[in-house]
Amino acid sequence: MGDLSSIVTREEVLKALRGVPGREDVHLLDDYTVERASSGVEGFTSIILRVRVSYRLPGHDEAKSHVFFVKTMSQFEYQRELMKTSRVFSKEWLVFSEVAPLMAKASAGRVTIPLPACYHGNCNDDAAIFYMEDLVDSGYRAADRSYLSDGLDYAHCSLVMKGLGKFHALSLAAEKTMDPGKGGWAGAFPEFVREYIFYVPGPGDPPVAIQNMVDSMIQNFKELCREVDGLPKEAEASGALERVLEGVWPTLCRLKETPSNNRNVLVHGDCWMNNMMFRYEKGEEGEAKEPVDVKFFDLQLSKYCHPSIDLLYFMYLSTRRPFREKYFGSLIDEYHQSLTENLRVLEAGPPPISLSDLKTDLKGEYKPYGLIMCMFFSPMMMLGDEFLLPNADDMTADRMEDFFNTGSTPQIKVRFHNDPKYRCNVEDIMREFVDMALPNGLESVDSSPLLSQMVN
Repeated sequence: MGDLSSIVTREEVLKALRGVPGREDVHLLDDYTVERASSGVEGFTSIILRVRVSYRLPGHDEAKSHVFFVKTMSQFEYQRELMKTSRVFSKEWLVFSEVAPLMAKASAGRVTIPLPACYHGNCNDDAAIFYMEDLVDSGYRAADRSYLSDGLDYAHCSLVMKGLGKFHALSLAAEKTMDPGKGGWAGAFPEFVREYIFYVPGPGDPPVAIQNMVDSMIQNFKELCREVDGLPKEAEASGALERVLEGVWPTLCRLKETPSNNRNVLVHGDCWMNNMMFRYEKGEEGEAKEPVDVKFFDLQLSKYCHPSIDLLYFMYLSTRRPFREKYFGSLIDEYHQSLTENLRVLEAGPPPISLSDLKTDLKGEYKPYGLIMCMFFSPMMMLGDEFLLPNADDMTADRMEDFFNTGSTPQIKVRFHNDPKYRCNVEDIMREFVDMALPNGLESVDSSPLLSQMVN
């Protein structure tokens, strides 16, 4: 990594610090420190730092302290090029520099914004750095890592659904504060409509940045299906699975497009358990009890589209099939109730979609989105520490490039064959995906939802 302190400058730290008390005359003391806050693939698009500063306000003898959470581009050239072509930093900067202020204006203190504060930042084609609220210092923490394999429980999921309802409501209210002539989020900020990762390349388009990873994941899925009795094995042996998998990427890309039916909100886009932190109620002995609040971060895939994109992404990447079968409906009820109530408080009108229509979309047209994302990414995320690489020294440029090329499929195969609990969870994913892709068994290839929009 080299010298971490070289990534931040005193001038930039001072600019961020001025935003903390909201004063220009704050005096930054010399003893600020820089340390790594996250490592390995856990921050695989970024370097994440924690900067501890001391400062003094005029007229006050006592020094104060503050901690910034600083996010900047990786120093690995392979990653930097990938992040630039996918424009993930520019999208996140739009959220902090344009969206969050409009949300604050629309809210006027009535609804809290479920994002960390961003005190200072800049973003261009070659560099990006954000100085944000350190959620750990604000009393939030990540959910226990055991949830990576087990999936989040109801208490956490309920908070997330209510938080997404709040975030989507704020996006709608903020959009109403804009000049009507700008055309809302889509017109004022076309970046929220364009796709730089999930698209089917046309003539003259660059190749998909994660194409090698996607190809590796699809191949791995086919190979593992040969070992799962019932429809997965039968579909692979007959060629039916090969045929429907041709529609996986086009279907995913189509469902991420901005629909024309006005059922749009600004979505987080990458809303899974590792991109949120919770504040917990404390017991008498100071131990963490029930989660009472949630904040979201890493908004690098934010987009203006159907709310199902956030809801299905979270449910399929952060919970397991038995949980979803039991609680999916009630959690969607909680989301819609939160959306409706927050819109009422914000005086922003009714939701753009009714609860019944939302459930129809979630169970129908948009359901493949959740299952495709789950098929691609859940086996990797369930690897836990093996995926997250908690030791920063383990991460090299070669290992990072290998990750983007393989999607951790070699590790997935090893765990699948040696860890019964992991295998059970992955088999659940495979069976649910194949059941969706071939709803009437091997004879339903032509009616598969993964092929219904493809031109034969």
